[in-house]
Amino acid sequence: KYVGVKEGELVGTNIFTTYPNAENIRKALSNEKVTFQGSAANRSGEVRHYQSYFFPDEYGTLGFSMDITEQKRTDEKLKETEHFIKHI
Repeated sequence: KYVGVKEGELVGTNIFTTYPNAENIRKALSNEKVTFQGSAANRSGEVRHYQSYFFPDEYGTLGFSMDITEQKRTDEKLKETEHFIKHI
């Protein structure tokens, strides 16, 4: 929904060519726990922000990402408001 990819569209693709932070995935595949934030434009050109987690488990490497775009926007508005209040 957020990245503009249809359900099933990435099935069979190579994660290292489709994922913008492939270096972090390589770390995770070598049994490292990896947490990072990133940004990527979806197909409509809108920039979305995400928080990703990858970690080893008994079956291999598990990972998931959460869209944090609204959180980032809220944080930026809060910073602007704090800056405004300081300079009144």
